[in-house]
Amino acid sequence: MRYLAAALAVTMAALTAPAAQAPADVADVDLARASRGVTVRIGSPNRGRDALDIPLELYVAQVLSAEGEPNAPEASGQALAIAARTYALFNLAP
Repeated sequence: MRYLAAALAVTMAALTAPAAQAPADVADVDLARASRGVTVRIGSPNRGRDALDIPLELYVAQVLSAEGEPNAPEASGQALAIAARTYALFNLAP
């Protein structure tokens, strides 16, 4: 869970950076479509930041990018994706 919390912090920082305000690219649109309307809320309004709702699969892609080992077997990436989805759906659902 410690790694997922760190990934959440990295994802929030990446998504709230000025570059995140740029128009979405094709991959982001595809991830949003794959999420089928399911979003997760990241951020904490209690810490002076606005909470941000993002598509589930975009969140999972950001976690894999930040936490996944590029040279690891494919199964480890799949397991991380399952863990990230499970964590997000149970702890970050709006």
